[in-house]
Amino acid sequence: MDTLLRWKQYIDATEHKVSKTIAAIKEGLAAARKIAPFAVRRTVCQTFGIELADIPHIYHVGTGYSLKPATNQVQQCLLADKQALADCLGAYKVETPTKWFTYVVPRCPTKLRSIGGDSLDPATLIEDEVFAQTRQKPIRARQSRLGPNPVTNEVSWVISFAVEVSPFRLFNQSSRSQLIKKKRTLIRHDPGCQGYHSNRYCNRRPLCGNCGRPSDSHETEPCTARPQCANCCGPFQASHKDCPARPLVTNGIVSLPDRKERARIRTAGRKASGALYGAAQTGPQSSTQQPTDALASNQGQQLGSKRLRTRTPSASSIVCLGDGDTDNESMEEDEVQEAASHLLPDHHVLPLPSRSQRVAQKPNYNVANAYTHLELDSET
Repeated sequence: MDTLLRWKQYIDATEHKVSKTIAAIKEGLAAARKIAPFAVRRTVCQTFGIELADIPHIYHVGTGYSLKPATNQVQQCLLADKQALADCLGAYKVETPTKWFTYVVPRCPTKLRSIGGDSLDPATLIEDEVFAQTRQKPIRARQSRLGPNPVTNEVSWVISFAVEVSPFRLFNQSSRSQLIKKKRTLIRHDPGCQGYHSNRYCNRRPLCGNCGRPSDSHETEPCTARPQCANCCGPFQASHKDCPARPLVTNGIVSLPDRKERARIRTAGRKASGALYGAAQTGPQSSTQQPTDALASNQGQQLGSKRLRTRTPSASSIVCLGDGDTDNESMEEDEVQEAASHLLPDHHVLPLPSRSQRVAQKPNYNVANAYTHLELDSET
């Protein structure tokens, strides 16, 4: 009974699900992102004379604002006067999002020849052919941005529908259609925490894109301090393209450095910033400047392959030599080895393998070579 009740509640919630309303902003998008969502929500409710509970959620999205009304009646009230809502939010367009199912159909012919020898243009026949194969009218049909292949005289078509359809072919000679699945993208939260994440909510403290410090600690705008990346701590702005802490695509999967890798990246970045800007700005952790070769070698040692540690000698195996004991060095070593053999008679010392130890390969974040192009000997 509990399962049936939960299933019924899920069906009821799905049937009464309210779609979102998107307000797209063309100009002043960066300034609009600095406005608190609650302030936007309060202004909209005052403009339309509704309660705050009628619009419980407003988010910042890539194109502007996303409003989620509580009921369909509130949504219809907002959409009844789109111009007033657009003027209230400073947007140029207000719409409800619709989910598209986009397919790519490769190897479609660029030209068709009729029985009478005439040439037919597939672009004028594409919509009728798509409807004939899928029984669904396409929302949009366009050729691929790559254009036709001049060797094979074939082109890929990109077809979008409002519903999902079965795989199909076009003009009886193309390949089967394939559904285009959007991959997860990680963008830098700017303005914001400057981190790479796809979360809608971000409670982190906003950081400056130039110096990496908290945005509310600046006395002047724009920031005139020396640049330091908020992610890798290198002597660059957070928007530099070669950031070692940026997301990397490995085997088609977008991944970020883990906690240990991120700590090593930030350590190398701080050393590069300290060597470039001097000891006064970097603090006691990097109080002396290091030349370029020394910095690169230290980073290479930190990020290189793992090596076997040499065993630390015990107190019984340490031999102290005086000024006149150099001649008896070999004798004392023999005595130490003989004593060790009496203590452990049943244990045999295995010879070390000559083959080097293998280490599992990890994504290369280019930390060791990320800052070697800087002139670290000169201060700016």
